[in-house]
Amino acid sequence: MLRKIIISLMLAFLFTTILFAGTTGKLAGKVTDDKGNPIPYANITIMDGETLVAGMMTKENGSYFIINITPGIYEVTCLRNGFRTQKSPNVQISIDITAMLNFTMPQQAIEIEGFDVVEKKNEMIQPTKTQSGGTISAAEMENIAVTQIEDVIAMQAGVTLSNGEIHVRGGRSNELAYTVDGMSVSDPVDGGAALTIDTDAIANMDVMTGGLTAEYGNAQSGMVNIVTKSGSRDYSGKLEVVSDHLINSDDNTNSDVIKFAIGGPVLSPFVSSLRDRFTFYFNAVGSWNDSRYKDYYNLNPFSDLDGLITSWSDYQQYNPYEGREDIIGFDMGNRNNNDYNANLKVKYKFNDRQNVTFAVRGDQYEHLPFSHNWRYALEHYAKTSGEQRQYIATYDHTIGSQINIKVKASMYEKSVSRSPRDIARDDWFALSSESDFELYGDNILGKTNGLYYLEGSDELLDNIVSIVDYNWAYETLSDGSELNVPFTRPGTVWGTYIDDSNQMIQLRTDLEYQANETHGLKTGFEVINHGIKKDQWRNPWDLSENRYNDYLQTCTPEESYAEGDSIPGTGVLAPAGGIDYYSREDLLAATIAASGLTDGYEAEPWQGGLYIQDAMIWEGLIINAGVRCDVWYLGGDYDIKTASYHGSYLESIDPDSPMNETIYKIEDPDNPGTLIIPPEEDYPEAYAKYMSAADYHETITDRFSKPQFMISPRLGVSHPISEKSVLHFVYNYQRQLPQMQYIFTTGRPQDVIENPGANIVVGNPELDDQTTITYEAGLQYQLHEDYVMDITGYFKNIYNYVSTEEREDPADPTIKWNEYISKDYGSVRGIDLNISKFLSNFYSGSAAYSLTWANGNHSQTSTANDESLREFPLAWDTRHNFSFNFTFMVGAGEEFYIPFTEAVLPLHDFSVNFLYNLSSGSPYTPVDENDNLSLDTNSVFKPFTASANLKFTKNFALGKNMKLRFYANIANLFNKDNYVNVYAKTGDPF
Repeated sequence: MLRKIIISLMLAFLFTTILFAGTTGKLAGKVTDDKGNPIPYANITIMDGETLVAGMMTKENGSYFIINITPGIYEVTCLRNGFRTQKSPNVQISIDITAMLNFTMPQQAIEIEGFDVVEKKNEMIQPTKTQSGGTISAAEMENIAVTQIEDVIAMQAGVTLSNGEIHVRGGRSNELAYTVDGMSVSDPVDGGAALTIDTDAIANMDVMTGGLTAEYGNAQSGMVNIVTKSGSRDYSGKLEVVSDHLINSDDNTNSDVIKFAIGGPVLSPFVSSLRDRFTFYFNAVGSWNDSRYKDYYNLNPFSDLDGLITSWSDYQQYNPYEGREDIIGFDMGNRNNNDYNANLKVKYKFNDRQNVTFAVRGDQYEHLPFSHNWRYALEHYAKTSGEQRQYIATYDHTIGSQINIKVKASMYEKSVSRSPRDIARDDWFALSSESDFELYGDNILGKTNGLYYLEGSDELLDNIVSIVDYNWAYETLSDGSELNVPFTRPGTVWGTYIDDSNQMIQLRTDLEYQANETHGLKTGFEVINHGIKKDQWRNPWDLSENRYNDYLQTCTPEESYAEGDSIPGTGVLAPAGGIDYYSREDLLAATIAASGLTDGYEAEPWQGGLYIQDAMIWEGLIINAGVRCDVWYLGGDYDIKTASYHGSYLESIDPDSPMNETIYKIEDPDNPGTLIIPPEEDYPEAYAKYMSAADYHETITDRFSKPQFMISPRLGVSHPISEKSVLHFVYNYQRQLPQMQYIFTTGRPQDVIENPGANIVVGNPELDDQTTITYEAGLQYQLHEDYVMDITGYFKNIYNYVSTEEREDPADPTIKWNEYISKDYGSVRGIDLNISKFLSNFYSGSAAYSLTWANGNHSQTSTANDESLREFPLAWDTRHNFSFNFTFMVGAGEEFYIPFTEAVLPLHDFSVNFLYNLSSGSPYTPVDENDNLSLDTNSVFKPFTASANLKFTKNFALGKNMKLRFYANIANLFNKDNYVNVYAKTGDPF
């Protein structure tokens, strides 16, 4: 449950329209006289304020088409001597859509000043559109009662938000691809969006749920295409402060957000001629909150639990809020969740046909999550941090009136780190006299007596603190029985370290050629180089005896005793094989080398794509046909991390490999003939080389040497039945590369020998591409002047989902492991219905309903030993999903009469937005209460979920070019509890 009120103040100065930029649309039409005869050589110009965007003359038959128009709202003028000038304001240009605008020009014998205004309303029916989805503008996002992009995307028909993950028409969450200004920002390792973009930076967002053209690749379910803002010829900007604790509310998250944005000409005060040519846009956001669990971070078990023994008397209550400085109700410094985001875009126009754009954007975060199981041990629970960066350079050149070429280059970088709070990797092990931490217990290995490491689990450490016969207990609603859920003991350290990163360098070229009125050709290619590095270390308290002994073999014993020798001071004879005694420092190094489970690799796969498509427009028929070829090459080798985190030990996979660690050792100056690790202080270069070799081991395999190709035909057909109705049909192959986490792994079959019984999962470079074949039919129908209905039915067959399969060594059947394979499948069918009301008479809105059946043989990837040929509802199957969005808006200077009265509402320049969502719950597998056996997979659905948000906005003019905005956002308006998890036996929530 969460209900909170967010209050915001926003100061906007020199407020002007922001230009859109990025991917483009078209404008086409025909100019005739009042008798229907074509008018050749009429001038068509597109203006944004005082800036000329594009222009051309009509042809002999009166037709015209203008390509490469950035999405936005423009004024279009038609001028021809001997005819009265026509102007059409508010012409909407959308991404990948051809807007149709015809002019009728009455003749006039004498030139008369003035013009006729041709009111072009919002294009309700888009006859050239063959794909499904919706477009959200910056103005719409500003008024919607949600703040996250994910929530805006989820408003579209066919899109559901389940447990924080977005699913499009029943597909998996990693099947939705994201681009920013035409360049990919999807995570190749785990899938999904990798870069956070604040809504202030977005000019236009296109959510495509079906019928993707050949231009879009590596997206199995859908595409989110974000176009960021550019600056204009006039300065504009805003300062916004958002808080949820200005009004006393028990449900606030102690959240504060500060936003800043500014855009305009770069050198206008100094070089006026550059005002229209050299512009910039910059925005930055800082967000701080303590999460919805803020009151649980400093719990005291003495007040919560009974039966604590005296061993708990030394317990120190963890309180992350101590030491915070409070200024007029605002906490200074970091909170439990801290997020930062910035975006800068600079554009230079050489002329009306050529421009270059440079952009850099990124985000940074640090989160201290909450866990109920760790509620008394949060002091050393997980901490997550990360950074994302994107750099883009674009050259855009329109040649004549028919050709446009775009060349783009980008570099994207992402890093993610997760570790226990305030515990570094080097802190786990130390000599007892040198440890900076409280010593929770002795090392269990007798050989390392005198060494200490931090607490990890009860099995390895002395029970310094304990609870007698007490666990967390949750009481079910039906029968009063208790389900015991143990909690983590105070002082426990979260034992996982993650330091992952990836880099994506991308080059893309698109060529658009409007051959004639019928054929609009587009082709392009892209090349992507991925640099992936995974470095993870788990369970430091798990020590490998093999690695421990192997490391000691590289050290010189302080004392050695042959078999039968008397060991001084003990009265004991050396055992068979003798015995060696090492220094405590060597024992410490051996312990570190033997500790934990390492999972890491470095890989540089390549990815490329080539496409060609033709948008053919005839009267009564539009065909968008294309084909796409994608290729991916994993490279001939990749480096597997096989040692512990610091590189003190190298386990050799291939004894003949040039990466064998002995090559990087040096001869001990004091003991000729003995190889030692190069001391860092004396041999920094040799030491660095050794450490690098010890961290990663190069593995070469023929399985990685062959490129793989994917061919994807795309066909979309649109048939305008009348001015008010359009049918469309789609047949598509949409292919997607499997996630890199299933291809590159540290696990190898030989690991089973050292770790008998371990669940070893081995990557597979021969995975097939995941394929979705889509059949779709839809109807657009204009119900009224301002109402339009869009209904689409679809069916999808899905192949080559990644699963796992058990393998065994032919020579030794007891050696078994799991390997990723392309084996699972699924099918989705459904209907999407959307009814939109464009703004008129002070209100606008939309209602979207989706009916979906998403089935497959498995919902999870790791399904070894769980073979199933049947299809079941997938774990994210949301059968019914309904969204309602309503906006009431009174513009500046407008008057709204209260219905059934003659009274005028004493407010103007304000709006109210109401957003409501109702959806069926996700499925789960029930368990029989008597015999505890699982019943049919995902055969029961959780209760419906609902959410309602309300937003009030009021603007106050502070001058001609400045205004103050006040808004209040109320989340979970009706205080609705939604079931996330339920008991499989009873269906009751927990």
